[in-house]
Amino acid sequence: MASLFALAVNGAGAPTSPANDKVNPGAKPAVVSADKPETSLTRAMPADVVRKIMGQPHEIKSMKAPDGKAEVWVYRRQLNESVDRVQVGSIPITVTTIGADGKAYQRTVGEKIQYADLHRATEETVQLLMFNDHFVTCKVARQETRHYN
Repeated sequence: MASLFALAVNGAGAPTSPANDKVNPGAKPAVVSADKPETSLTRAMPADVVRKIMGQPHEIKSMKAPDGKAEVWVYRRQLNESVDRVQVGSIPITVTTIGADGKAYQRTVGEKIQYADLHRATEETVQLLMFNDHFVTCKVARQETRHYN
């Protein structure tokens, strides 16, 4: 959370309005993807407008700030989920045979393949830094989870 606040103080990573873009004065706004609503947020946007775009946050974390009210709004979304049948091991199949000398010998004649379901999911977490009920910047992180059953 502190890194998000430091990022905001330095102004890095904050979206800028094309009208205020000093590098590209005639720039057009970026195309907003329906599943990435945070791309349409602009700096200093009021909290009620942010809620209309992003929805209700899953979590709100208060932060200490010297000159106002600072919060991090946390949003989580599932990007994808899949289940694959994968090989997780094998067990040798052995038979006992009697040799010409009359002794018993173990011989491998094949293997039994063991399978399990591999569940994969990718979750994206979007953190918005809000200061005095206005949007400052955002940070996006992804995490993939895997488990077998």
